[in-house]
Amino acid sequence: MDDDRGTHLRGRRGVPEEGDDSGALPWTPRSHVSEATPLLPPHLQIEVSNSVKENQDKWKHLMEIDASDNTAQQMADDNDEAIEILKFMDDKEFPRTQHDLSRSLSLSYVLYSPVTHDSKATWTEVDKYMVAAAFIEDGIHGRKIGYRIDAQALRMVRWFHSTWYQYLFNFVGIGCCALAFVETTSSSGWTTWLLMELVCLAGFSMDVYCLYAMSSDKTKANFRKREPWATLRFVLLALTFADIALYLAGISVGQPRYTRMFRPFMVIARRRNIRIVFASFLRALNDVAVILALTLCVVLFFGLMGFLLFADSSVILNVPYFATLGDSLYNMLLIQSCLPVMMSVMLPYYIRSQWSALYFVVFVLFTNFFLVKLTIAVSYRRYKRNTEKMLYKRLQKRKIALNKAFDLLSDDLLDDAIQRTVTLDAWLAVCRYLKPTWTAEEAKVVFYSSDMNQTNEVNLTQFIQLSSVLVNATVTRRQRRQSLFIQGMKKWQNKTRNVLLAQTTVWGYPVIYMEVFVGFLICLSVVQATQVNNYALTNSLNHTWRLVGMGLLSLFTVEIALKLFAFGSVEFFNRPFCKFDIVVATVGWLFYAMTSLIPAFPVVFYDLALAIRSLRVLKVLNLIPPFHNILWTMNRIIPLIGQLFLVILSVVYVFAILAQANYGQLLARFPESLKDNASTWYIHKEEFRLDTFENCLVTLFEEATLAGWNSIMDALFVVTESPNTLVFFFTFRITISNILLPIFVGFLVESFSSNQKPAELEEVANEKTLTVVPGTMPPSSNDPGAEIMPPKRVKYKMSFQRRTSDVQSAMFDFSSNKIQVDQYERKVKELNLIVHAKNQELAALRAQLDLLQTQTKAEDVESSSEAL
Repeated sequence: MDDDRGTHLRGRRGVPEEGDDSGALPWTPRSHVSEATPLLPPHLQIEVSNSVKENQDKWKHLMEIDASDNTAQQMADDNDEAIEILKFMDDKEFPRTQHDLSRSLSLSYVLYSPVTHDSKATWTEVDKYMVAAAFIEDGIHGRKIGYRIDAQALRMVRWFHSTWYQYLFNFVGIGCCALAFVETTSSSGWTTWLLMELVCLAGFSMDVYCLYAMSSDKTKANFRKREPWATLRFVLLALTFADIALYLAGISVGQPRYTRMFRPFMVIARRRNIRIVFASFLRALNDVAVILALTLCVVLFFGLMGFLLFADSSVILNVPYFATLGDSLYNMLLIQSCLPVMMSVMLPYYIRSQWSALYFVVFVLFTNFFLVKLTIAVSYRRYKRNTEKMLYKRLQKRKIALNKAFDLLSDDLLDDAIQRTVTLDAWLAVCRYLKPTWTAEEAKVVFYSSDMNQTNEVNLTQFIQLSSVLVNATVTRRQRRQSLFIQGMKKWQNKTRNVLLAQTTVWGYPVIYMEVFVGFLICLSVVQATQVNNYALTNSLNHTWRLVGMGLLSLFTVEIALKLFAFGSVEFFNRPFCKFDIVVATVGWLFYAMTSLIPAFPVVFYDLALAIRSLRVLKVLNLIPPFHNILWTMNRIIPLIGQLFLVILSVVYVFAILAQANYGQLLARFPESLKDNASTWYIHKEEFRLDTFENCLVTLFEEATLAGWNSIMDALFVVTESPNTLVFFFTFRITISNILLPIFVGFLVESFSSNQKPAELEEVANEKTLTVVPGTMPPSSNDPGAEIMPPKRVKYKMSFQRRTSDVQSAMFDFSSNKIQVDQYERKVKELNLIVHAKNQELAALRAQLDLLQTQTKAEDVESSSEAL
């Protein structure tokens, strides 16, 4: 018994012994696979698309990444003792019970004692496959392992990272931000909106607490260092609750409720992809600040020069632009921020002397045509560098998590020289938690996509490639035996597919007949949308055009039905514009039904449906190859553009809250007696308002885009006579135009240059397949007369769809050469720090030696003097 137990402890832990049905998977074979046992049915073939193999090759580069000596590795190492105990406890001779693992949220490790073991207690849900599945999920998403591995913590981890919870958190965050549209700055005390805000804040607080509660002991002790974003959310929540308390207490400091501007950052700090963008924005401020300081120096220099050159002319011409040094600096800064202002400032001096134009031209060329463009280059370079660094850290976390999962699933061998592997049975067991909808055969299919030699085990590199399949790959089953009805439907499906994809070549470019016909219908629908609202037509013609619209909508619906039948649901929803077609057709039928069934329903909604349908003109442009590549690239980068837009919108949200709180009522009660001093704004006062949050957003958008943005600033300065007003609006303008927009422009340029490869190459990569497990073996060279069996029917096909993070990673260089250079630079920095520390120690020793020598000489002098 002892020998068997020792062999088992040192054997393949992931493979229970025969006859052990405890904790077995519903479909997982529990016996060892021998050479005499067929691994898969003999008719089976596996086709793997090239996109899957390309993704696996990219994940293979994780082996070249140095993931040691970082916070994520330290957090993962905290569970090493628990992992070893868990692997030991996986033995059936030492079952774990719920009583053995019961603990409070503060405990992290499991200590089992056979003496105190209760054999009558129920078995716990935790096993090493569940923990390994959690680690693999963390590796797939590039998350840190900082939680405990008991049942309660693992349930919290699954809940914390589940899709439904993320959607719920986003819904609460968006709802909390949307409260600004209904809140009023004049209200006080308890209101309905304040209660709703408290509910949202309670949800945010619970989210932070859950992250803390499921953390390990060491992570809790170093929570501020290991979870900085959660710490930031905690600080923001504390400030918000304190501000609400001051507001309810009636203290004047809390009345404006400035902490409302923290709301969008609660969501940003929770969502990893968005906070990467936000953190890169913040770190780009270092380099941008240098350019802004240089711009400020140029403005100061030209402002001083303008005061010295045009001060006398300003007095003679009775214009205030350069009368004082303050006016000179203000107008030069205004010209730099709002170029059209230059004409009104320059005109009086240009009439007096045409040579004065040279001063303004040189200033504009140096600031707006050199420094501003330099800001774009510098800001995005810094943004890209920081984003690349943070994505590299995500790859490190991915490798660390997958390494831990591999260590947990692999065997403990007596000989360290033997390579550790993960067996097929261990993979089948872990798939129970990762992919519960997969059958055993599907899990084997995925396993053999990495284990091409069918050895029933994979090493660490193959395990990492195997984990990549879990990201966004699909396994499609093709039935070997089908009924006559299904076979007939397949024939009609293939015929329909051939009709839809029939094409010819025009000037070297492929042209699909059906797409050309649909393009003609789209152009006709645009004409119909313009004519249906042409009131110059008679009622009969108008009715005719409406019937044409009904016919076009019906044809578009037939097109969708044919494509859905021909391509199938999976391929249909992955093809370009198909989702958009469904949305357009659904909106069209919905508004048509409502306008037909409800006579009082506004006809404008039917016109709105026509306008939405006209967006299908993009499909016509998609027929042209250059536009096809551009639209294909835009479709890839739209999620990333959305993340950038959310960060920019969050900054605008902050300024809108501050503008409404500080200037909303001042602008609404603008004195009539001062309208002559703010005539430019007063003419358009209904457009430039700050009394409500939505008006603040519109006004700030105009501030960021319009040429006459300074009119509202001048109007408020007339009322407040405070330089803080100028600082606020100039800060907003510079933040948007000199920091955020340059990064956005640089991002677009970089994303197009890195992701715009011919769309056909990507589509071909998904279509081309590689047969991994053949149904028949080629004849042996020793037996040339052997009969060649006919090829068997393909049963499974694996394909891959890109995610947003894959598109984002394509913008940055993570090649092996780049990784080696980064590691070399990191090593050089570490060695330089060591050399610097040693030099300091050497300098300290030299100082001590010099001090000793000085003391020795002094003692010698004293002794010699005493001897004399």
